[in-house]
Amino acid sequence: MAATDVKGAGTKDEPWVLLTPPGKSEYRAYRDETLDPPALVVTVGKTELRYHVRAIDDLHAMLKAAGNWVPLG
Repeated sequence: MAATDVKGAGTKDEPWVLLTPPGKSEYRAYRDETLDPPALVVTVGKTELRYHVRAIDDLHAMLKAAGNWVPLG
């Protein structure tokens, strides 16, 4: 997988500007620790999605402990 440059600081005022895998559409994301619970907020068009930061952190720790790969199913 090729590395890409990410624009933005990951804050509400300066969200990350990311591209979909085909590279044709943009979406924005930022980490908001002020929410209860803290969330990763992703905006695609007019749709806002929120993911618990704890889930993202737990996934990162699990993948790191397993050598970045876990079997599914």
